[in-house]
Amino acid sequence: AIETILDSLSQYGVRCTFFIIGSCLKLYPELWRRAVEEGHEIAYHTMSHRPLTGCSNAQIVADINAWNRVAVNILGGAYRIPKIARAPGGSANTRVRRLFAALGYTLIYWSSDTYTGVYRRSHTNAGARAASYILRRTAVGSISLQHFNACDAASVSMWRTGLRHC
Repeated sequence: AIETILDSLSQYGVRCTFFIIGSCLKLYPELWRRAVEEGHEIAYHTMSHRPLTGCSNAQIVADINAWNRVAVNILGGAYRIPKIARAPGGSANTRVRRLFAALGYTLIYWSSDTYTGVYRRSHTNAGARAASYILRRTAVGSISLQHFNACDAASVSMWRTGLRHC
């Protein structure tokens, strides 16, 4: 799915920010290096997708540091790790939001997501339905949350309208 998505984004000239779990960075290092070489941004999404609200501040800081070490090892010391992050499931209470702000990070949320808007109801023709769903909800400044699965990969390959950023 990652290769399909990268191929489609390259074909359409679209650049994205990928919020990647550290364990996924480790599993597919060559794909993430390719993503960076093609102009995409790789950003923090925890090491294991553990909900941040159940972690202490010290655990969150340790997780960020571990993720940053993995990213530098895989993407190289020249890659500038962005100070943006996505909390698993978008769950961040006041304490977590304040911690990220104190560390200089901006937590990123989304305008639409294909799981809630498309797949939760049915997987029938999900790629085409996801593409339509995304394109109907995309405007300047919107953020579409997608995942590395066959349905989202299929939807990205169907973006034939004028998307230039995601």
